[in-house]
Amino acid sequence: MRSRPSSSAAFRWAGLLAAAVLAIASARAAEKGKPALRRTAEPVLSCGALANLRLLMRDTRGDPAAIAALFADPKADHLGCAMTPADRIEGVADRVTIGGTPYSCLKVKDSAVCRWAEAH
Repeated sequence: MRSRPSSSAAFRWAGLLAAAVLAIASARAAEKGKPALRRTAEPVLSCGALANLRLLMRDTRGDPAAIAALFADPKADHLGCAMTPADRIEGVADRVTIGGTPYSCLKVKDSAVCRWAEAH
């Protein structure tokens, strides 16, 4: 006849199993919450201030051609916005959603401040 494991051994195994389940669940939740960083060669429209990004997007209606025309005009007010090369982006420093639109503040190489962009 087999002997049953002691209750302390059963509790220990249950604790280890629970810890493993929690670790897996936490990892999956963290993965779902991670922003998808764009790994394209295309530059990203970013601004030093979120309000300026929102103004630029409102004024151009988010139209890439209108944004390009604005940046091509040296007399236009670019509101501190620029096209940031994708290879300079190191990650996301902060996130916010306003009016249903998600925004990310991007960490940029060799910069102490993040730059705001629409999250995709």
